[in-house]
Amino acid sequence: NGNYYGNSTSGANNYADNTYTPEEWTKMETNGAVFLPAAGYRGGTTIYNMGTEGNYWSATQKGAQYAYFLCIYKGSLIIPQEYYARRLGKSVRLVR
Repeated sequence: NGNYYGNSTSGANNYADNTYTPEEWTKMETNGAVFLPAAGYRGGTTIYNMGTEGNYWSATQKGAQYAYFLCIYKGSLIIPQEYYARRLGKSVRLVR
């Protein structure tokens, strides 16, 4: 239904209905689902937007000081090719 945080049958930004059994999680993962928590990002020693935004580094650099990352915002906005200075702390997840 277009929601990236889960399968919200209500269509609202209230994801309280996203409760899965261990068997359902296993089935989703077996079928290739990837789960990316909204871990926010780090700037210096401060964590920003935890719980509302997910930022994940890719392996692709842009020049010597920048790299691409996937940016996911609460709601429905996904930016797949953003880049920023590599000194900013973003999450890393191994996805194959």
